[in-house]
This record gives sequence, C-alpha cells and structure tokens, in this order.
Amino acid sequence: MLEEDAERINGFLKYYWESGVNRYSLTGMIYRGEWTSTDQIPSRLVRNGTIDRLGFVDPTVGGDSDRYSLSFDWLHEGDDSTTEVNAYVGRYALDLYSNFTYFLSDPVNGDQFNQVDDRIFAGLRVANTRDNELFGREGKFNVGLQSHHDFIDEVGLHQTAARRRIATVRSDEVYEMNVSTFASQELILNDWLKINTGVRADLYHFDVTSLSGLPANSGNDTAAMVNPKFGAVFGPWNDTELFFNWGGGFHSNDARGVTLSVDPATGLPAPSVTPLVRQWGTEVGARTELLEGVTSSLSLWHLESESELLYVGDAGTNEPGPATERYGIEWAVYWHPSDWIQIDSELAVSEARFRNEPVDRFVENAVPIALSAGITAGRETGPYGSLRARYFSSRPLTADESVMSRDSLVFNARAGYRRENWDVYVELLNLFDTNANDIEYYYESRLAGEPAAGIPDTHFHPMEPFTIRSGVTWYW
Repeated sequence: MLEEDAERINGFLKYYWESGVNRYSLTGMIYRGEWTSTDQIPSRLVRNGTIDRLGFVDPTVGGDSDRYSLSFDWLHEGDDSTTEVNAYVGRYALDLYSNFTYFLSDPVNGDQFNQVDDRIFAGLRVANTRDNELFGREGKFNVGLQSHHDFIDEVGLHQTAARRRIATVRSDEVYEMNVSTFASQELILNDWLKINTGVRADLYHFDVTSLSGLPANSGNDTAAMVNPKFGAVFGPWNDTELFFNWGGGFHSNDARGVTLSVDPATGLPAPSVTPLVRQWGTEVGARTELLEGVTSSLSLWHLESESELLYVGDAGTNEPGPATERYGIEWAVYWHPSDWIQIDSELAVSEARFRNEPVDRFVENAVPIALSAGITAGRETGPYGSLRARYFSSRPLTADESVMSRDSLVFNARAGYRRENWDVYVELLNLFDTNANDIEYYYESRLAGEPAAGIPDTHFHPMEPFTIRSGVTWYW
C-alpha cells in the first residue's frame, strides 16, 4: 500500500449585508492540495498476487493543485421585477503526474506524463425577471447576459520519469471567451396550463499560441450557436401535474483541438474538431403529492449529440467522436413520515449508444442503472444521523459489451450534533468494507518483461476501504 501523503486546505468566507431592497454578498474561497496517487492498476497484477487491490505500479505519480476565487452578488427586488448580478474572478493551477500504460510507449523511461494548467478566469452574469402580461395572460419575462473568460498561461503535456521532465509533447498559451445572452417568457394560459419559451445565443472565441515549436497548431477561431427551448406544465389535478421540456444545447470542445493541424506525437497532419457541437433533448414526466407526506416525480428523457469529443492523452490532441443517442427513465421519491425523519430514493435507468453505426455499439462507461437511497433522522438542531446507499450497475468497458465492469453497492453512515452556528459529526465510509471500484477502464498496458505490444486488461482504482472520518463546522 502506498502512503498518499495527502494534504488539503479549504477555506470559505462569506460576508452578507442588506440595504433597503438590495442584498449583497462577497464570497472568498481557497483550495490547496498535494497528494501521491496510486492511479488505476491492471487487474492481472492483482489476480497473480503481485500486488493487492490497494497496491500501485508507479510510486511517483500524484500532483498538486490550487484554486482561489472571489465573487460578488447583488440582488435588487423591485415592485414588479428582480435583478441579479454576479461577478467573479479567480486563479486555478494544476500540476498532475500520471502513468496509465507503464512501459508501452517508452520501454526505457516509462510512460509517465505531466499535465499542466495555469489560468486566471473571470466572469459576469446579469439577469432581470419582470412580471408582465402578454395576450391578456399573466407571466414572467426573464432576460440576461453572461460572459466567461479563461486566460491560460500554459496548458501542457510533458513526458516525465519520476516527476522529472524528459520531453514536451505539447504546450500552449490559450485565451477562451464565451459571451451569451438569453431570454424566456413564462405564461399562465389558464388554471391548468403554464408554458415557458426561451432562446439562448452563445458566442465563443478561441485563441491558441503554441509554446512547443509547433506554430502550425497556433491560431484562432470564433463560433456561435442559437438554441431554442420550450416547456409546459399541465395541472395540477389531485396534487399531480404533468410536464414536457424540449430544447437545444451544446458542448464546447477543447480550444487546442479547434486550431489543431499537426499531431504533436507523430508530426503528421491531424483534423481539427468542431468548436461547438449541437445537442437536442426531450423530457416528459409527472410530479405528484397525492400521498400525504410523499413527493414523487417520474420522467422519460432522450438526448442526441452530433459528436462526442475523444481526448488522446498520449498526444495531447482531440478527435471528434461519433454521434450518440442516450435515453432513459428517472424516478425520485421523497417521503416524510414525520417532521424528523426523511426517506428518499433516486433511480436512473438509461442506455447510451453510438448513432449511425453498422452494428450496435455502446458508449463506454455509461452506467445503465444508478440508485441512491437513504434515511435521515433529526431536526434543525440537536442530534441527527443518516444511512445512505449507492448502487452502480455493471457497465460496458468496450463498445461491443464484450468486457463489462463490476457493479457496486456501498453504504455510508453519518451521525452528529448541531446547533445554530456549529456542527460536529462522525462519518463511516464504506460501512461494510465492500471491495468496490471507483473507476474501471479497459485498454492495453505493458509492464517490465511483458510483450512489446502490451496486454489488453481491465484497469481499476479501488474504492477506499472502511474509513472513519470526523469533523467540526462552525458558522459565524
């Protein structure tokens, strides 16, 4: 077993004040962490007894990270409108060392690599919600603007051995900007039908400067996308309402992939990725409080994406993946049998497939069944306790489902005592010491003495064993 030597500092400070119809707050947060990591390990080493489940291959992987941020919030409540303003600025840094394939690419120095990210970020969001009347119907009109900026001094990938740099695969300076505007109109058409229509427009700008002698991968690009949205609520009838939601969305791709023209690992031409990839989603369902003390919701959903990004870690490049289709059902139940007991459960059943493929191919690591359930006892002050369970079903590690992960069922418990301004607690994590895994992947790796082509295997990171953790929280 490897000592993680983990050190972490978290800080949170919030100052809040009011003045007439205005409410203000300043929030500062800090995080600093250093650790030695075990990474995922090949199953074959555990099967043959070379290491145990908590063992490791490379004792020098790990890293450090820090994040500092300051945000300002202003809420103005007028007679018929509410204005919200949020502005923030911060710094983030990551220095991470990993080794997933050991000696597959470099049989002499090993395959350890270093990922670096050093950026300053800032953003602003302004929104106004106003009571209005349209076509003789009461409603609410919401309009807003938001922007986010990343000033990245370096985002890089370096080859290392025992945390010593031996080569640079890719290093870039990046500026990425997003400016978006949105508007929505909610209307109460009658006592059983409420609708909400909206639209959002996004503009992205990417600017990449290569720092590693690959000027062909420098460049800039701008992309925009407009997405409509529509929602409707029917009811309530007998404390039950039906709902329907439909709309467009997107995911933005890595700026380095947007301007890519040369593969950093091979020097060969490489295709760039689409800056913004469109998605369409639909949801239909019901919410009910028909049973006393019970709130429940059931929804069916469907999501289509034109492409999913594939990150090639060895080269620090991005490749456009195939289109996907995801669909499923979600069921949530919250039961309050008394004023000091709550029982809850959330179940999600889904399937994720690649579209436009000649044979069925499933999205790797998409979990078909996930369940979270628990019981909580206690009031706002005084003693309290909870017992929670989390279940993940087996999931495909290969697109043809020829290799599947293990499923996992884990219980956690917490007990404590709280007052208005403090809370002291004890947590029992992985209560029954289950041999579950946090992550599992299937790929080729090579250890010393193994064939040069590597061995396909399941690689996993175990869940922490039974752990006792305590803490004190103080509010002032």
